[in-house]
Amino acid sequence: GKDRRVVKAQGSFNNNVGVPVTIFQADERTESAVLEIGTNHPGEIAALGRIARPDIAVLVSVGPEHLEGLGTLDGVADEEASIFRSIRSGGYAVVHHDPRILVRLHLPREKFMTFGLTSDADVHPDWIDGMRFGVRGTEFRLNLLGEWNIQNALAATAVAMLHGLPLDEIARRLADFRPPKMRMERLDLAGVTIINDAYNSNPESASRAVREFSRFPASGRRIAVIGDMGELGPTSETYHRELGRQLAESSIDLVVGVGLECRALLAELEGRKEMHGFASVDEMKTSLDGLIKTGDAVLLKGSRRVGLERIVKWMGERAA
Repeated sequence: GKDRRVVKAQGSFNNNVGVPVTIFQADERTESAVLEIGTNHPGEIAALGRIARPDIAVLVSVGPEHLEGLGTLDGVADEEASIFRSIRSGGYAVVHHDPRILVRLHLPREKFMTFGLTSDADVHPDWIDGMRFGVRGTEFRLNLLGEWNIQNALAATAVAMLHGLPLDEIARRLADFRPPKMRMERLDLAGVTIINDAYNSNPESASRAVREFSRFPASGRRIAVIGDMGELGPTSETYHRELGRQLAESSIDLVVGVGLECRALLAELEGRKEMHGFASVDEMKTSLDGLIKTGDAVLLKGSRRVGLERIVKWMGERAA
């Protein structure tokens, strides 16, 4: 098929300012607009949905994020599923095959498509080999890191199928896709490999990043630089400790915690893993030369407010 004229959200333009800004970028030549709708308190998605009125609403997952404002996982699910009430007449939902989502999906069966890794999803892989997988006889190959990107690719495939694109064309387009900056972005700086996943963090995405990085080939050490996970409210210590236990049992050689919330994470590593803690990225800067050596692989994972991406800038300056 031909290329479509598409307007898409920039960065995190996903709130009551960003969504209208993205919509206003469209003109009479625009064929599709891809909007990101975010939330951190009840009612935000419903309000933004009334502005967006999507033809296709996609819900990729429900996980432990924004618990400070939404309270529980069920609170997250209720809030995110509220987008379905905004779908235009004749529109569709594309959802992860997750009981927590499906029970909240009050649409006729012909009005939604499911995706997932299990065979009960409408769009699912027949086989998976690394970042290669097959869907209905067509092979897909992703130039991305992270097994969760297979889920994302399945969601994109479902949307493209609803637009009438054939599977071989969808596979070709996905093979050309490159990750946005700071989303499992691989960088090579002066003999150090950096996996920059510092765009944001929550318990689910941090756990996945650690699991993926544990398998990453490195001639030197694997170093995980973990920043605070924000907006977790009273559950923050529990989730940081949980991530700490995962890191303790992983093949990662050195863990660097950045931020005050990470003290709980580092407590789980005591006596089990080499570790360092810093209150801020700026405090860590003076120790960079001693911590990171040629041949090392470094994962950066933390919430936006921590600013771990500045480490990339400093290492680039060091390499110059």
